[in-house]
Amino acid sequence: MTQQESRLNPKTEFFAGFITWALVSGFAVYFGGVFHGFLSWQLLLVSLCALVFILLFTGLEKWERGRELPYVAYVSQWLCAAIILMLVPFYFTAILLVILAAELAARLRLGVCIALLPVLALPLWFAIAIVWENNWGSAFATTLLFSTFNLFAMLMMHRAISEENARRDLAAVHAQLLTNQNLLLAATQQTERLNIARELHDVLGHHLTALSLQLQIAERKVGDKPGGQAVNQAQQLAKQLLSDVRQVVSDIRDNGALDVGVLAHELCDNFPLKRITLTVEPEVQTDSVAKAETLLAVIREVLTNAARHSPDHPLTIVMRRSGSWFEVYTHQPGVKLPLLPEGNGLRGMRERLEEQGGELYLSTEKGLELSAKVPV
Repeated sequence: MTQQESRLNPKTEFFAGFITWALVSGFAVYFGGVFHGFLSWQLLLVSLCALVFILLFTGLEKWERGRELPYVAYVSQWLCAAIILMLVPFYFTAILLVILAAELAARLRLGVCIALLPVLALPLWFAIAIVWENNWGSAFATTLLFSTFNLFAMLMMHRAISEENARRDLAAVHAQLLTNQNLLLAATQQTERLNIARELHDVLGHHLTALSLQLQIAERKVGDKPGGQAVNQAQQLAKQLLSDVRQVVSDIRDNGALDVGVLAHELCDNFPLKRITLTVEPEVQTDSVAKAETLLAVIREVLTNAARHSPDHPLTIVMRRSGSWFEVYTHQPGVKLPLLPEGNGLRGMRERLEEQGGELYLSTEKGLELSAKVPV
């Protein structure tokens, strides 16, 4: 079994978290009823906090990356876990904070998560030191122990996310290499076709032209003498052959353009993004390898940014010919990213386009929109 095959499905991970919550909450409600009474307001509050915790857990699991994080939801989960800790004097209720630690590690940088460890430990320390036992020594030791559990959960989640990102980046690089390979193959075939067309025109075409002229001279000399009809037929065949050669050369040159759409489809099909819609108009063909490479580089950069920052949002890509321009238009609705200073990827994209006399437009008013144009 390969590493890719052995990876846990996200639904399995969510189900494991749900089962953990269910066990902790079930025991918390039961022991809360034993401790406070099954008709007490404390038990009602514990049940309500457990329900709110899992509802927020489910909602955050489905929250799409690329949207601003709902920090209020995390604070609410922390409050729910803290209330349960205060009302149910059993250490196992702190497992809810371990679940929250894993959630935070899935969305925030590891350094930020580690800085939040004291915040996660505070409810347990307060419950033991103030509410349950009034024993600061026991509270410190237990809180320190559970903080190591929280740290372990953060590190494991961070490692899982890092491995997922590495797999995604590797798949993206593989897709880019395949596209570059196919572009190189298409460019080589184009060069070979043009060389063949040039040779047919320059060598065979010139020889056939000379042969036709010689046959014309021979026909005039022979006239009505025997063999004149055969010379005339030979001249007609030479003219027809010369016309056929010119037609073949013309067809080779006309069909020598690079089909950028086919290469774009191959790039999108092999890229590790599921929600891609690519539309390519038939007119998107060019004889310039540099322009084809520039158009594909724009799509590759858009796909890379989408995979890194907003992989859950649908991405629409349209390649078309608008007058004297080739245009690549992309749109990701729902992505609310501010316009940041240009990074290396965007700067490199703009420089590529400017080298070809092209233009780049970027907007975030209706999601993330990009328009890149290259002159035909």
